[in-house]
Amino acid sequence: MTSQHTSADPKQLRAMLEREGALETMAGLPAPNSWPSWARSAADIAIGHWVAAWVGDDRHRAVKAALAAVTHVAPRLPPDSEELAVSHEWLEAQVRAVSAWLASPSTESQATAKASFDPTRQTHAWSDFDLSDAWIAEAADFAIHAVWSGDLQGYITPPPPQTCAALAAVSAVHALIQDGVGVDASVLEIAGAIAGALAEPS
Repeated sequence: MTSQHTSADPKQLRAMLEREGALETMAGLPAPNSWPSWARSAADIAIGHWVAAWVGDDRHRAVKAALAAVTHVAPRLPPDSEELAVSHEWLEAQVRAVSAWLASPSTESQATAKASFDPTRQTHAWSDFDLSDAWIAEAADFAIHAVWSGDLQGYITPPPPQTCAALAAVSAVHALIQDGVGVDASVLEIAGAIAGALAEPS
């Protein structure tokens, strides 16, 4: 699937975070493709459009952005218990698989990432339980999808990597909000983490 736009100027995108009315400015950027109905709040649109503009059609940038969103909220995952959506071991395996592809992009590392995705998980944060740990799990799934979407066939057909990165960021924002962080602060915190990661040399 072809993206609606290529990446925008990183300096301009980063500068948006410092302006008054940052979320409104971010939301004015072009929308990514295949945007789901569950991600339609002002915060969802702001972070989603902003991430999509930064990563454009570049899978490596998309995966890097998604991983930054996941690793930023991962420390907030509560201690393992029966009530948690996923375990720490599960989350760490997802992060390792995504990191391995970034370190050595190949079909083999894509397949390894894809194999770490659990298509049998039936409950999702947007429809079943709006909790911080569930949103962290969604962010990790979208990071995994960004690695292999469009290149490998699977049980599901994820959206393009650009959209996967945007939805990983949306999920991370929801995780912060459910953990008590303010809406605007959550968007800017995740955007800042992603901006920092994308500014680092690949």
